Amino acid sequence: MVTYSQEKEHAAPSGGAEEFLTALLDRAYDDGDRTALETVQNRLAALHAKSFEIPQEHTGFKGLGDDLDEALRIEERMLAHEDRFIDLEGFEGAEDGGQEFVRRLKKVVREHPANRHPFYLTYLPEQASVADIAFYLAQESALDPRFDDFIALMQIGMPVGPKLELAANYWDEMGNGAFPRVHTVMFQDALDEVGATPEYIASHQIVEATVCGNLSALFALRRPLIHRAIGSFAVTEFLFPRRCSQLLEAWERNGLSAKGHEYHREHVGVDARHASGFFKNVITPLVDASPAVAGEVYRGALARLNSSQRYLDRILTRLTDGTERGEK
Repeated sequence: MVTYSQEKEHAAPSGGAEEFLTALLDRAYDDGDRTALETVQNRLAALHAKSFEIPQEHTGFKGLGDDLDEALRIEERMLAHEDRFIDLEGFEGAEDGGQEFVRRLKKVVREHPANRHPFYLTYLPEQASVADIAFYLAQESALDPRFDDFIALMQIGMPVGPKLELAANYWDEMGNGAFPRVHTVMFQDALDEVGATPEYIASHQIVEATVCGNLSALFALRRPLIHRAIGSFAVTEFLFPRRCSQLLEAWERNGLSAKGHEYHREHVGVDARHASGFFKNVITPLVDASPAVAGEVYRGALARLNSSQRYLDRILTRLTDGTERGEK
């Protein structure tokens, strides 16, 4: 695959960095160029990674402004693209309070195609091989290893009630203080069990998964989008317990180890509680306090649902048309 740097260097003689990025974004989002989309999303993932890593050497502010400017330009275009698929006119607002808003939002989530997708309903529990599970977990690694950091970031500036809910969620992510039970540690156990090495992940992750990870990162990182983050992560917690149960069926059918499935077994119960807490103790009071934020919560929820549907559609196609088995 041609990298962002290679494309940028090739384009340099005909224009500067800004012109190059504008043209790349036009190809990705106006022309539907999948290669351009992969290039720009991989670049955004690399830029986001810097916000979730400890620097190995002191660099001061060198390059920080350029990186942030580049990331924001990509993010703005990405969000505009996602918003094209969200119909706010068809959704009633928060005029009846946070509790009623949550009831309507849950109905939208339950009725969305991503909620009961055939990849989870039938393919994963009934047909998926160990290789298929490895491919699936490679996609999940775009989001799951940073979930604790996302929750940590979302607590900043929150009112005490919602902050307490998020803090409890975060402490669960941290294994309630037990290192082997930290969710990122358990997720790594699952990756190790099926041989999903960093090299495998890098070569098998599809752009739809990268989009899901980038959306989660930008919602958590950019404070003006905090209410989109709340909507997005509430949906993530809502969807995950059933998905974990269906992964466990595939796991056990393939005779994989109990240690490897602890991450997903844990989330069958804990995420149902987290989802309830998000809706009751975070979204409801925030919307009660400021009904104007309901539209942003809804945008975040729908962006998560829509990106999840695209991701699952692509996974199912790749696994059923022979692509991942080298048949095509």
